[in-house]
Amino acid sequence: MANMSNPAHPGRADNAQPVARADRRKVLKTGVISYEDHSISHNCMVRDVSESGAKLKFDHPVLLPKRFWLTVEFDAFKVECESAWSRGREMGVSFVGEKVVLPKTIKQELATNWEIQEDTRYDPPEPMQPVKQKTSGGPVFGKRT
Repeated sequence: MANMSNPAHPGRADNAQPVARADRRKVLKTGVISYEDHSISHNCMVRDVSESGAKLKFDHPVLLPKRFWLTVEFDAFKVECESAWSRGREMGVSFVGEKVVLPKTIKQELATNWEIQEDTRYDPPEPMQPVKQKTSGGPVFGKRT
């Protein structure tokens, strides 16, 4: 019988191998979960993504069916998903269908540092000249002339 006292992973035998996960990329993109023929939707943040699934975060707790659609407008795709796990406002999803490519509506433009400097360059204003003050020989607080 295997020793089930692996402190790093309770309940896993010492000789058990961890399940391989697909390479994940950390991202921060807006997404939309929809179901009931896209008539019900919830906004979410896509926190990481792989070829087989994603981690989502919601602003508030949501109750979702087992299967639903995830649309990521920035990457111009939608995919049918299945809930894999849920903790509070975070949820892991597995992609159960093929990604459907959508028309790209968001354009990302990256500029080099030099281009940014060129675009924001301006001529500084002329330096201000000091104002000459009247000297009457002493303070005049409270005096009327």
